Amino acid sequence: MSSRSVVVCALVCLTLTGFAAHSAAAGKSDQSAVDVARDHLQRHPTKLGLAGSDVGEIAVGSVVFSRHNGVTHVYFHQLHQGIEVYNAILNVNVGPGGQVLGVGNRFFAGLAAAAVEPSVRRTAPEALAAAAGRLGLTATVRSR
Repeated sequence: MSSRSVVVCALVCLTLTGFAAHSAAAGKSDQSAVDVARDHLQRHPTKLGLAGSDVGEIAVGSVVFSRHNGVTHVYFHQLHQGIEVYNAILNVNVGPGGQVLGVGNRFFAGLAAAAVEPSVRRTAPEALAAAAGRLGLTATVRSR
């Protein structure tokens, strides 16, 4: 093997090792940023106009790392009884040192109190007749 081939092989190995180390470090910092962001929400919900119950059930939507400034943007989705609340997104921007730089909040405040517990109030034929009436239609329901 020529000395040029050895140098090329060494450079390829070093490059791949660097990529693997960067990927492992990025994965670790992403998780650290998620932990920092989640901890911040749990400890300071009132600073965002939320109750503890408003941030009690959340899911990570995405984690985006900005290479140009080292900030990790963690996006959370608000849930109620395991169901994602439409357009309820909160993002926490975590700096390279693990400090919270800012928060963008579109969570629904007072969600638990405002949510109506599901209950059956009408039978299927009654619901059909009500829907038809709202549309200006007449529904005929036949019994089996």
